Amino acid sequence: MLRILAAVALVWLALLPPLFTGGACTAEFDRESARLSADQSSISSPAHAQAYWSARQISSSLIPADQCRRFKPSYIDACARGSIVYSVVPVHNLVCRVYRDSGVKVQLLYDDHERLTRMLIDMNSFKSLPIPWTGVTLHWGR
Repeated sequence: MLRILAAVALVWLALLPPLFTGGACTAEFDRESARLSADQSSISSPAHAQAYWSARQISSSLIPADQCRRFKPSYIDACARGSIVYSVVPVHNLVCRVYRDSGVKVQLLYDDHERLTRMLIDMNSFKSLPIPWTGVTLHWGR
């Protein structure tokens, strides 16, 4: 019986950290989104974007339009008329990295004249569990 209680306690301890992030995971995502919006002139073309990611010491991939149309990588949502620059910004918070997502995925889509047309910024979403009759909602990895 003691072993079962110890096992249950260990499971609970493993599940508790994401409940107490205090919005740190979402804040990391929001910071990266705001930074990219503020740095839009630095990512205005695929060449500028690759230099931008290189300066931040974050690896990136350039996917030309014709290559995307022939063989669309699974991590790309949709091909663009022009090139796509794809990168993953690492998440710094350990709890967020383990329980929610290890990185913020960024897709920069360009038109056929190499002008930025769209930014897709994504991270796994947090989960919420409303507890009936209490008015309390538990957020997992928020």
